[in-house]
Amino acid sequence: MKRRKVYRKVRDKTAGKVRSLHRVLAEQMLARPLAPGEMIVHHRNGDSTNNDPSNLLVMPSQRYHAHIELGLTRNLQMG
Repeated sequence: MKRRKVYRKVRDKTAGKVRSLHRVLAEQMLARPLAPGEMIVHHRNGDSTNNDPSNLLVMPSQRYHAHIELGLTRNLQMG
């Protein structure tokens, strides 16, 4: 059974909305906003609660993210 991912949320007071913390941190690392749908923020160790900047990886697309996830899954299964 696949574990459900949990993402910490924060209130963006300037925009007046709730956002995912890992996306806010990625924007701070890049020193620019992420464009809507432009980038995926991946948690390197697979733990969606670990928002340490060293654990976050910004990817150019969902397709690329899926490719990386597949490779990681295969490597873990092989040992």
